[in-house]
Amino acid sequence: MTTPAAPSPAPTPSPEFTPTHKSGELDRRTIWISAAVLFGVLVIGIGAMALFADPGNEPAPSDGKPHIIERPNSGTEPTNPGDRGGWEQLAVLGGIIVVLGGIAFVAFKGGSQAKANRERWKAAGESGHDGALDP
Repeated sequence: MTTPAAPSPAPTPSPEFTPTHKSGELDRRTIWISAAVLFGVLVIGIGAMALFADPGNEPAPSDGKPHIIERPNSGTEPTNPGDRGGWEQLAVLGGIIVVLGGIAFVAFKGGSQAKANRERWKAAGESGHDGALDP
C-alpha cells in the first residue's frame, strides 16, 4: 500500500506583484489603476448609452390633468442659451466634475504628506526625544 504524496506548497507571489505593503495598506499604483479602470468603464458606458439608446416617440400626455412634474417629451427643445437642457447646464456639470477631481487629487496628495508626518512622529516617540522643548 502506498501513502499519498503530500501536496506541494503554493508558490508565494513575488514582492513586486503583491497589491499590499507589509502594513496591510494598498499600493498607490493599485488604487490609481483601479480608479482609471472605473473611470474608463463609466465613460464608455455613458457614451454607449448616448449613442445606442432610443427614447422612442412617447406621445404627449392627453389625459387633461395638470402635472407638477413635466412629463417626458411635453416641453420644447432649448433654443436660447439660458433654456433648460442647454450647453450651460452641461458646462456646470463639467465644472462640478473638475472640482470633484481636484478635491480627490488634493486628498491623495495630503494623504502622502500625512503618512510622512506620522512616520516622523512615531520615530520621535520611539526615541523618546521629539525636539519640541529644545532651546
